[in-house]
Amino acid sequence: MEWRWNHDREALEHEVQEDRVRSEQEQRRAALAQRPKRMLAEDTFWSLIDLLDWSNTGDDESVLEPLVSALSGLGKPSIRSFAERLAFCLYSLDTKGHAQHIGVDSFINEAAHFSSDGFLYARCAAVANGRAFYTSVLIDPRRMPKDIEFEALLSAAPTAWERITGEYLDHQAGCSYETFSNISGWSSEAP
Repeated sequence: MEWRWNHDREALEHEVQEDRVRSEQEQRRAALAQRPKRMLAEDTFWSLIDLLDWSNTGDDESVLEPLVSALSGLGKPSIRSFAERLAFCLYSLDTKGHAQHIGVDSFINEAAHFSSDGFLYARCAAVANGRAFYTSVLIDPRRMPKDIEFEALLSAAPTAWERITGEYLDHQAGCSYETFSNISGWSSEAP
């Protein structure tokens, strides 16, 4: 690289610029590809989330049961659209700003240890706390739950699906809820 810088700088700079443009185009395409499919109506989604039975804290299956039971009664299209709305909510919280406020395991920088799964489960806790809390966290990442996770929420739709069909839910959401999927939320310009 040093030789090229000293002897062929113009071509090197051109290649670097082309790589930067190509990378930005790929990021834009990836961000555009993240579009939710048919989602359950917001009011219905949040009324289902409100069914979580926190009197059974410590027994995630029991906390989840009222939600799973109600979701099972709505049928297959509603289960898929619930999964879609959940994925979109989790995707929306998948930002560097939110990751920086989850407690002791918060994102510091690329060099420091950070659990992408732990961050996903913290985002699940934000959703599981209901619409008002989720909305406040979406607006202000500093309100993210600290050192709290609720991974079990991810099993609500698959459990309801299996309950009524006897089969595994094979659903690819339009938005990935996996950590780092929200490209714009993790861009260098993001807070």
